[in-house]
Amino acid sequence: MNNKIITALMDVMQGTEDLPASHERALQILAWTSLGERREIGQDLSPEVALDADDTHLSEMIEALANQNSVCRHAFSSLLTLKKHLFIPLRAGLRQCLKMQSQGLLLGLGAADLAVPGLSRWDDFGMPPEVADLLMGLEPDLGQSIYVAWDGSGQLTARALKKGARVHSDIQMAPAIACLSGLIVGGQLTVEHTDPIRMPGSVAHGKLTKFDSAIAFPPIGLRYEPETAERDLFERFPEKTTLSSVLSLRHLMAVAKSRVLVCVPNGFLFGTNADYELRKSLVEKGQLRAVIALPPGLLASASIGISMLVISPQGGQRTVRMVNADDDRFRRMTSKTRSQLTRVDAIIDATNGRPDDTLARDVPIVEITANDYQLQVARYLIPVEQKRVLALLDNAELVSLGDQTEIIRPPVVKSKGKTSVLLREIGVADLPSYGYIEQPQKRIEVDEEVAKKLGRHHLQPLDIVLTIKGSVGKVGLVPDSLKTSDLPWVVGQSSVALRMTSPHINPKALFMLLRSGLGQALMKGIVSAGTMSFIQTRELEAMAVPVPSMAEQAVAAEVLEKEACLQREIRGLQTQLAQLSQALWSV
Repeated sequence: MNNKIITALMDVMQGTEDLPASHERALQILAWTSLGERREIGQDLSPEVALDADDTHLSEMIEALANQNSVCRHAFSSLLTLKKHLFIPLRAGLRQCLKMQSQGLLLGLGAADLAVPGLSRWDDFGMPPEVADLLMGLEPDLGQSIYVAWDGSGQLTARALKKGARVHSDIQMAPAIACLSGLIVGGQLTVEHTDPIRMPGSVAHGKLTKFDSAIAFPPIGLRYEPETAERDLFERFPEKTTLSSVLSLRHLMAVAKSRVLVCVPNGFLFGTNADYELRKSLVEKGQLRAVIALPPGLLASASIGISMLVISPQGGQRTVRMVNADDDRFRRMTSKTRSQLTRVDAIIDATNGRPDDTLARDVPIVEITANDYQLQVARYLIPVEQKRVLALLDNAELVSLGDQTEIIRPPVVKSKGKTSVLLREIGVADLPSYGYIEQPQKRIEVDEEVAKKLGRHHLQPLDIVLTIKGSVGKVGLVPDSLKTSDLPWVVGQSSVALRMTSPHINPKALFMLLRSGLGQALMKGIVSAGTMSFIQTRELEAMAVPVPSMAEQAVAAEVLEKEACLQREIRGLQTQLAQLSQALWSV
């Protein structure tokens, strides 16, 4: 129905409340009508009776409706304080809903139609229906018990009930929307208004209740107090961390018997510290069944990239299914920065069915271990162009970049406003397409005392500047003319400098190699895709590069000098062009 039912009911309330309240009111009207149709409330509380009730009687009916059970209390609590002048549009909405019911229009109402992304106050970072469809579609079993957490929009709760599951939901934010979604769909639902990390809602005999599966889209980017993990009553958190991504995964694994289906920020797939420790544990214990890479730009209210994990808490997995849904086949661009997930069924088939070299691959645990427990799908499903690069390197002599160079990180150059020293900072815009870096225009001010400690950070002739954040892979070479510069040069915060420590490779040749299609393809293979693209320093150090022959190095250096010569000629011609017209009609 594409939300048309909800929108039609919201139109009745238009002008009386804001959009989130109108959305909640539309769901309350639908839930009330659904309860009446299924005869889960007495005839005296039916919507038909409410149409003719006076204001006092209607208030009594709403209170009785809210007192049916705890789910109804959460669902209808906002009606208890509804101002009397809003009873008129409420009756109009009930009348409209009953009419649509008599016309059979509510029969096709599905779980995906209940949430209007962007309107609910508790919208799971704008989780689109297609992502909820994929999460729930990865659970093959029907009629089992399912634990759902953080489901403020009710999308997962409604889908689980639609499958016939017995659902328990712990909701940290206000649970009204999830409860209303559950009442509309119908089924066995219990809801606790609680923080699943600090105080999980389903506990019996001092232990967490176990469910067949756990499905969730946890909050992204939250941090808990340091003592949260230490004080946990149920010993869920071996990683003593404040990161919500780690704590959420550990909680879901603690309450699930057979399967966890969860969205994680892409940063979890390659992060350090607690992220790394949890990834390592999942892989070594054979608990990770699948990783699904999703297209960027799916979330309406956040630019964070997400992936999905399928976890088997009991362990025993010898391989991990890597699925690449970050592909044009599975997205439709809705704007320059937003996309919509498509072909959800094909992604489910790729995850649960036979592997396909271009879309899904079963990766042995030993290979993931060798990759230092990185879980980015792109590291294991290699694109065609990357395979060509690897084929070129099959018979080449390879060395790690860290064995040939020292990596100079950008200095911390905050100024306190005392006696200061000027430096020139190289930004991405200073890295030319050809030839050497020209003198950077940006000047930064640092304390004199700090400047004395920055000697190692000052660039030297033939240092290679490499961008590792944002415009990843751009390179530039520091010229010999740096010796005559008025101020020392340093790299900007998005770059590093590579300083040769080995005599085996000419720095000019290494620069030309990194700038080439081969070098760019090698660096593309170690890019991590978080909120912005970046390369981790340790991966840059470990990146294997071919050692050019002496003849190849000589040719590369010669080509660079020819580029530099042409660049000087171009600058001279540009100066002449500017001078030609300067004397005409000058003022």
